[in-house]
Amino acid sequence: MGFLYDVNAAWNFGQRQFLNARFSPYLVVGAGGLTSEIRDGSAAFVNGGGTATGPAHVLHDRDTFFTVNYGGGLKVMNVLGPIGFRADVRGRTIPNFFRQTMNWPEVTGGLLLSWGER
Repeated sequence: MGFLYDVNAAWNFGQRQFLNARFSPYLVVGAGGLTSEIRDGSAAFVNGGGTATGPAHVLHDRDTFFTVNYGGGLKVMNVLGPIGFRADVRGRTIPNFFRQTMNWPEVTGGLLLSWGER
């Protein structure tokens, strides 16, 4: 198991109104970490016992790797009063995972609370 955490910056642009909801596309970029948790042990093998694509690596409990993420999405604000939604597609990169770079896509979403002036 692992814990993924990051700090992100978002740039909103092109807000549009439709019925009572506001729509805004955005770009996001962030940096953070991925920390392993190995239960009932102190280490685990990554890549089995080694293959033609590379040697096996030992992942220890609480090993932490630097990550970056980047992508874009859409915010839908004020759907139900101050409640809205957001959804985005991001790429995530671990630039030094046992001397290799790992990349994968992520789809994220969540609730959005809006308050204050429009």
